[in-house]
Amino acid sequence: MSNPEDDLKARELEGLRAQVAALTARVHTLELKAGIEPQLNTPAAARVSTNASDATVGSAPPPPRTPQFPSIASSQILGTSRDSADLEGTIGRLWFNRVGIFALLFGVAFFLKYAFENNWIGPSVRVVLGLLGVLPSSSGASGSATGEARSFPIP
Repeated sequence: MSNPEDDLKARELEGLRAQVAALTARVHTLELKAGIEPQLNTPAAARVSTNASDATVGSAPPPPRTPQFPSIASSQILGTSRDSADLEGTIGRLWFNRVGIFALLFGVAFFLKYAFENNWIGPSVRVVLGLLGVLPSSSGASGSATGEARSFPIP
């Protein structure tokens, strides 16, 4: 009578052998596609016969057959194919971004106006802020005069 535990171990061992054979076949296929010389495992490639009269080195066995898997399109994996130009993407990527920038600039402008009216910001800081506001526009103008200006198109 065989031990059920031994049967389980034998089935597990056979499953692992099949898995190793499938992985070996995949690696062999990838090596051939990449143009790499497949390397054979030296203990498997140089098997010496135990028969004393026939002491020849056996050749390596051919790689196992590669399993064929059905090809699945990415749209089947994701469920449905989505077009990148749909309305939701346009609103999310473009318009919310632009509305957020506009709201932020609008809020900063009103804060500065309120701060100037209540004299929270003194005259010297106002001059510095004015110069900082002029610098980006003047640097852009000088770049366009030399032909080195970069344009950033709005999608």
